[in-house]
This record gives sequence, C-alpha cells and structure tokens, in this order.
Amino acid sequence: MKTAVRRKTAINAAAASSLAAALFIAVPAVASQMSTDVPYVCSWVTLSPTQTTVNGASTTIHVPVTPSATYYFPVTVQAPDRVTAGATATVSWKISQPTQLGEPSMLAPSAIPSGGAIQLVGELEGSGAPFAGTITGATQSSLPDGLVSQSPVPLPPLVARVMPTASGALSLTVDSFKVVAVPRGVEEDWQTCSVHPRAAASNKAVVVINVQASHSPRTTATVTATATAGTPVPTQTVTSTITASTTTTATAQVTKTPKGAPQTGEAMVEGPSAGALFGGGAFLTLLSVVMGVVWRRRMIKPTGDGTPD
Repeated sequence: MKTAVRRKTAINAAAASSLAAALFIAVPAVASQMSTDVPYVCSWVTLSPTQTTVNGASTTIHVPVTPSATYYFPVTVQAPDRVTAGATATVSWKISQPTQLGEPSMLAPSAIPSGGAIQLVGELEGSGAPFAGTITGATQSSLPDGLVSQSPVPLPPLVARVMPTASGALSLTVDSFKVVAVPRGVEEDWQTCSVHPRAAASNKAVVVINVQASHSPRTTATVTATATAGTPVPTQTVTSTITASTTTTATAQVTKTPKGAPQTGEAMVEGPSAGALFGGGAFLTLLSVVMGVVWRRRMIKPTGDGTPD
C-alpha cells in the first residue's frame, strides 16, 4: 500500500516538474505582449471631384469619399522580453476589426476583384536610450476570392525589426497605419489612421524590451622591445677539447674452476674403458643369479628323515 502511494506521489511530482519546466521554457517564447482597444481616427485618402463655386466662379475641388470616422481597433503587440544591444529584435502586431457591440467596422469603399490584395503599412514609435524613432512594417495579404464593396476590410498582421544600439528599456508604441488596396496590381491608398489625440495612456498598445549591454572582446596589449644600436663590445670565446678515455677490465664469469671430471655419471676419458665396466657389471649380475640358484637348491634338498635340509 505504502509503495503504491509513494509511486503515485513520485509520478505526480514528476508531472508537476515537467509542467513547470515546460512553462519555464515557454515564457521566454511568449515574451512581452499587450492587447488593448486603441481609438483611431481614420480618414479616406481617395478623393472625389466635386464642383463648387468660389467667389462666383465654378471650381472643382476634391473631397474625401466619406468623412473621417473613429474606430476602436483591438491591437495586440508582441516583442522579445530582452535582447542584446546590437542584435535585431522582431516585433509583430495585429490590428483587428472592432468587436464590441455597436462599434462600426472599417468597410471597403469599392470592390476588389479576385486575385487582388490588401496591403497594410504600420508604424511603431520607439523611445528610450536604446532607440528613438519610427519603425515601419508592411504586409500584403492576397484576396483569392476578391472583396465585396461595403464589406469589412481584412487587416493583415504587421512585422518590423529594430536594432537597439545601447542598453536600457526600449518602449515601442503602436502608432498610425495606412490601408492600401491593390485591385489590379496598382496600389490605391484607401485610408490613413492615427491614434486619437486624446487617447489615454491605458488605451495605447505599448511593449517594453529590456536591452542588455553586449560583451565586447577584451583588448590585448602587445609590447614590442626595440634594441638600440651602440658600440659593439668584443666577446672572448674559449674553446676546450675534452678527450674521453675508457678503460675496460675483463672479469671472469667463473671465479673457481673445478678439477677432475664432472659428476655426471658418464665414463671418464681417462681410466677403465666403458666395455670393462659393463662387462664387470654383467659378470657380477650373472654370478649373483647362479649363487641364488645354488642356494635355493640346497634349501630344498631332502635329508635322511624326509624333511628338507
């Protein structure tokens, strides 16, 4: 029972650790992100010629097709949480059509045939020590089925890149954008939109990037010694010849030489021959056999009473 409980606890702990590790890894990927509804004032760029009278004379003037309008576009901006000075940071943001009930949408003033496109050009305003200025991003989205007049205009996401030059906090604010129609390969500016001048700070899409200082390589100092030419000093050279003398002393390996024949059991060169030794040995053997036979016969010879002697 205890083993099963411990095993279950270990499995839960391992799962919790894996989830924490996954979240830890995923947090840097999400980076800094902000979503808010930003009020924009948009005006049509496409102008319509209109006849009017100025000082009693007929004059043609161009007026916007529709008057300016205010839209509350939901804006989401995302950027890396931290970068190194001198490195490139990619910032992406998405401007969507209003989703709140009763809020008007940006409608197309005219139709776009199939194969046309909508282009969005947006700006980011940078502030801070790492970078100060305007960053522009542009994206074009194709319309395979075209776009019907007076239908909501699709707004593609935007991407821009910035390279901070110093460490510190870099603040990027989503600023104005322009909608461009590309009905037949020719660009036609439709609307330009700017953040409402009275928009509160909480109604602006801002993202902050922490820029860290880059580590510059160490500088290695090289010291070169230069000799100054002067009066040469004579140098006395002494040459000595050494002759090595070698004396070789022969030492006998055997300090005491034995005399006489070695005790190997072999016949000596001097003295009786080997034949004499073998013959004498054979004679003694034969003699012992004969004496044994005689002795045996005497032992079994019967006496007068019939018993052996």
